[in-house]
Amino acid sequence: MEEATIALQAELSTGVWTNLMPDVLLDRGLGFDYGIKGVGPMDLVASTGNLHFGLDNRESNSAAKRGYYTPGHADKRSGWDEGIQVRTKFTYGGSDRYKWLGRVASIEPKAGSFLSGDAQVRAVDWMDIASRAKLKQLGIVSSKRVDQILPIIFADMPVPPRATSYATGVETFAAFFNTDRDEGMSVLALLQKAARNEYGLIYPKGDSTGGGTLRFDSRHSRGLNQTSIVTLDQTMLDLDVSYDRQYIYNLVKARVFPLKVDAAATTVLYELQVPLSIGAGQSVTLELPYRDPTTAKRISATAVVDPLVADTGFKFGSSQGTANDLNASLGKSLTIGGNTTVATLTNNASVLGWLNLLKLFGEGIYPYDPQTLEARDQTSIDKRGELLLQFDLEQIDSATKGESYAVYLKNRCHLPQKLARRVRFLANQSAALMTAALDGEPSSRFTMKESMTAINSDWFINAVQFDVQVGGLIYCEWIAVPADTTPMWIWNTSKWNTDTWVF
Repeated sequence: MEEATIALQAELSTGVWTNLMPDVLLDRGLGFDYGIKGVGPMDLVASTGNLHFGLDNRESNSAAKRGYYTPGHADKRSGWDEGIQVRTKFTYGGSDRYKWLGRVASIEPKAGSFLSGDAQVRAVDWMDIASRAKLKQLGIVSSKRVDQILPIIFADMPVPPRATSYATGVETFAAFFNTDRDEGMSVLALLQKAARNEYGLIYPKGDSTGGGTLRFDSRHSRGLNQTSIVTLDQTMLDLDVSYDRQYIYNLVKARVFPLKVDAAATTVLYELQVPLSIGAGQSVTLELPYRDPTTAKRISATAVVDPLVADTGFKFGSSQGTANDLNASLGKSLTIGGNTTVATLTNNASVLGWLNLLKLFGEGIYPYDPQTLEARDQTSIDKRGELLLQFDLEQIDSATKGESYAVYLKNRCHLPQKLARRVRFLANQSAALMTAALDGEPSSRFTMKESMTAINSDWFINAVQFDVQVGGLIYCEWIAVPADTTPMWIWNTSKWNTDTWVF
């Protein structure tokens, strides 16, 4: 029986991690999950990962204090609170592996003297932050890959990932952040769009330095990964396999979005509709969304004119209407984004002022009607009827590329395939299984053999789940998808007349 040293650490003070395991009640549960929890062709980005555990909140805990893990209690542990960081650490074979990192989201101390006396804790990983954070004034960038776009996104976040790891993207986008809306789009939605247009993957993974590394895989990454970390040969405790039509798609439609860009920065992107009063010494901050001057529909823009030009871009006066006698007293600061500008305006005069004109000029970016490219497998349609998959490629303006995406997904999905929704094993059974459990991360390749389901093939991990039980038993569970066995050449990687076929 293999054993690993398990630590559940909390950052009770900045930079100082404290092991809570002496107070963890394993009979109340200690488990976590993370990764891409779906197995469909468009499951490309991780959802929120969760950690749950129970703590001894009675006098039998390490401090012999009742209410030690109750927020607001007089004897509460110093630093213990909602929002602090927690992580899991496994030590095996002389190496540390931080499998999960996140923040405490809820603490539920049980009431009453004769009840269980524990505090149930739930924590969430960085993907929860991404799901809640909104875009903020990201300017349009050009000729960038996903691995170049992600750092721009994270630099704008109050809480970025602890660490990142990027493959080199395959697709170079002519423009990015040109189809987004600051007021409504979350960072998670933006990650999903980036992954979809690359057909890559984005997920958190464990590491040896602290956990929570956000990883981007290009659409070539898994194809280039030919190394299986372990062979599960009849060693699974549970294996849930489905073979049905849920993920069969014999008609695939991809929509691409050609764009028109103004030739000069003379288009009115925003115009103030009603004069605005600004008190003496007062500052106001305005969000100015860009709109098509003809249709009033929201658009994106580039080359926004800054600074504002007096009498053309603004008029500021001592009376409402057309007055401009206070133009020189208006302080102006613009933060320009791809679809909105935030303007901070300050009245430096000693009297009330009226903003009688405010216009933004720039080069508008307008989407044409999308073009839909389809690929169909008539043989499958004749047998099952039309099973449609439709998806948008907002950053792609090439019909040829859109058709290539559609053909690829049709070829991949037009026939049923076995999907492993749940592969569970006891890591303690052997050194090989313990190593695989601790090293296995989303996009790790493994081999699985099982006679009843007729499985004898390679798979990729999409998501990871751990269940730690009394006695240090570590149950590892993977959500997995089949490794693509279609032979293909990857330009500048595969070599003719060698054994470097990429599957």
